Order: sequence, then C-alpha cells, then structure tokens
Amino acid sequence: MNTIYIQLLVLPLLITTLFCRTDELHNSNDIYDVRIGSSVTVDSDDELLQHIVKVTEHKNGESFEIKWMDHAAVFTDVFIHKNYAVIYGRLIDQIDTISIIDLLHRRLQTFIICRKPSISPDTRYIAYLQFRPLHPFSEDAPDLVGLYDLDSAESHKDISRSSKGWVWSSASHGTIIFPAERSGQKITLPDPTILNITAYIESGLFWTSDSKKLMLVANYKSGHNFVLIDIQDNKATGAVKMFNIDGYVSGRSKSSGDSNNSAIEIADIQVISGPQILLVLKDSGDGRREIKIPLPK
Repeated sequence: MNTIYIQLLVLPLLITTLFCRTDELHNSNDIYDVRIGSSVTVDSDDELLQHIVKVTEHKNGESFEIKWMDHAAVFTDVFIHKNYAVIYGRLIDQIDTISIIDLLHRRLQTFIICRKPSISPDTRYIAYLQFRPLHPFSEDAPDLVGLYDLDSAESHKDISRSSKGWVWSSASHGTIIFPAERSGQKITLPDPTILNITAYIESGLFWTSDSKKLMLVANYKSGHNFVLIDIQDNKATGAVKMFNIDGYVSGRSKSSGDSNNSAIEIADIQVISGPQILLVLKDSGDGRREIKIPLPK
C-alpha cells in the first residue's frame, strides 16, 4: 500500500530528471575512495536514471562499481562514515533524497525521500525533515524531524523496488526526535492523527561541533522557539531545551501550511561564546541579519 502510494504521488513531480548529468563528486576516508559518476537516462517514459558509484579500496587498490536506478535529478554531496557512503540528491525544489551505500557489501542500503538533510560533523547521524506526500491534509501536516544512525545501518535493509527494479523509498528509515508528541516513533507515511500537532520548522537542522546536539527553530506550541535536542545512540535523550525567541525575531510567522507562507527563514544557527546562539536570518532580497541570543541556564 505505501509503495504504491509513494509511486503515484511522487512520480508526477519528477519531470525534471530526464536528461540530467551529475558532475563528479568525490570523498575519501582511510578505507575507501568514493566517486559519483554521471547519471544516465535509462527510461525516458518513467524519467528513470541509472547512477554509478565508483569505489576504490585503499588497502588493496581494488576498484568496483555500485549501480542502482531511481529518479534523483542531481547529486549534491557525498560523505563517508566507516563502511557507508551517504549521497545527497535533489528531485525538485524542497524535495531531497539520501542514498546510503553499503561499501562493504557493495549495495544500496537505504533510500530516503526527505527535506533539509543534515549530517552530523562526525558523520554518524543524519537528521532530516520527513517528506510530505501530496495528499488532502499535507499542507496542514506538521514537520517531523527524523534521525538515522549510520552505526545501526545494518539493521535497515528496507529498500522498496518497482517491477522494473528502480528504487523509490525505504519502508522504515529512522526515528522521530521532534516534536515531543512523536519522539521515539518510527518514520512512516503521514496519517490524519498528526494534524493535532502544530510544529513547523523555520530553519535548517544544525549540529553542534561535538555531534551531540541538534539545533533548530520551530513555530511550536507558543510561537517561535529555539530547540536544542540532545542526541545519544540514535535517539533524543529527553533533555530537550526549548525557549521562546519571539522577543528577538520581528514579526510573527505563519505556519508552513498557510497560503501566503510568510514564515521567517533561518539561514544559520551557531553556538558562540557566552554562551549565546547566533541566528542568521534571511531578509527580503539577499539581505542577512544576525541576532545574538543568550542561552538559558
């Protein structure tokens, strides 16, 4: 049921993928050298692309290729964590993909359709916003923040494939860490029960340098809130700090479901000396505005 649902709702969005070419991306760790080659159109009717990852093992110099098919229009970045390569892709505006490659067993491990993916500085965790399919209540659905732990990736062998062999999504790919009403639950397709939650993420997802905390700004419960989530062993520890920043942010945002969509837009979040947080807001045009806010004790 879920795979058919995703196929019907996502495919009409992906017209832009037909003749896409990916400039080669590259990354390396102590074990592997990974290069992302060009994507080749294999079925113009389905807007289907074949992707090639070229891998070299440093220890013995052996090279091999990993191939799979999906609808990712362009790859934007690649990271390596131990025996896994993480490849960011873009379908269309505001719809991203995460392809997780098992380099040891030479296969695609997990494929995630999402928004705003963010990998931790130690490359262990990937945080992202759950993708909202086009369904009657999608515009009013809250933003759910998911967390994928690459140290537990072996347990996520959950690729869904069509009859032609192409990948569209994983059935289960991470744990919800925000908002609190759904923390600890598995990421699934949205259902009507989430409509009683008001949580709209107004920033990207930003990590502290030690990879132990995730930072974001959300329109949640009582206006604009800075949220600091402690992360440990693939979950939010429950030590979530949240405080209202309406006094620092001019104007009130609308929810991401509102028709005029005038939410504030946070370009960056940093923890600086003090301790303080530094919010970098995007203003109209290309303007940027920095706001320093003291962290509560």
